[in-house]
Amino acid sequence: MTRSARRRMRLRVTALCFAVAWGALLAAQAKKDAQEGARRYDQGDYDGALPFLEKAAEKGVKDGQTYYQLAYIYDRQGDKPKAQAQREKAAPLLAKQAASSKGTLEDAYYLTALYAQLQRPADMQAAAAAGIERFGNKENLSGEDLFRLGRLYQFAGRGDLSAASYRKAAAAMGQEKNPNVILYSLALISDASTDFQARRYADAAIKLEQAETLSPANAPPPFQTALSELGAGKYAQAREHFGKVRDEATTTEAQYGSALATHLEKAGGRLEADAEGT
Repeated sequence: MTRSARRRMRLRVTALCFAVAWGALLAAQAKKDAQEGARRYDQGDYDGALPFLEKAAEKGVKDGQTYYQLAYIYDRQGDKPKAQAQREKAAPLLAKQAASSKGTLEDAYYLTALYAQLQRPADMQAAAAAGIERFGNKENLSGEDLFRLGRLYQFAGRGDLSAASYRKAAAAMGQEKNPNVILYSLALISDASTDFQARRYADAAIKLEQAETLSPANAPPPFQTALSELGAGKYAQAREHFGKVRDEATTTEAQYGSALATHLEKAGGRLEADAEGT
């Protein structure tokens, strides 16, 4: 090999090493951005999460959760086309992650929720069933994973198991030092729905109020909280939440509920029939 050929070989090797090192650096930066974006996303700081997630995507991160989170944020901003594009990117990545030996319950949850959003019911059912089969009997699940398992049961149409998992999730996160406030709030809201249906209004009201305190930006619908408080005899709080209702579908009912709360408070919690027996 001539001196010139050796020189060209050294240059090619140097360029290759540089390209590999640069690629590794970009991958590391993308992973770091994705992790910071996910951390902020989990805290409900969607505006703060967005630039980190976008940078991770621009650097070619290969994590389906990143694209799912981007889709969710774009959806909240009302940018439906961008949200749909991110979901399409997330689908094959999440499917691969969920099926791998390193797949997590979080991957299974994101994949199932993604198929629901993409209106692919058969895939949604299959993903939920696979996640339940793999993680349904796992012991020592965190509060967050118990919530995700509850969602999988819900997607699979197993309301009884879903409700039980949400209750366990809420109890577990109540004991954890730094629970995910978004998932904790959602677990409380889901568990409160079970209490309300069982006419345990006081328990439902406490959980809904706690959920609102934990995550004001993702608070339960005020009408739901007000109804629970009305049933629990917390009339002043019920009036306050009825007054926050802005949904046109329930504004009339909210006005009636507020008036009823005032009447019940004045009557000491008693409903008295009028002349017509109503």
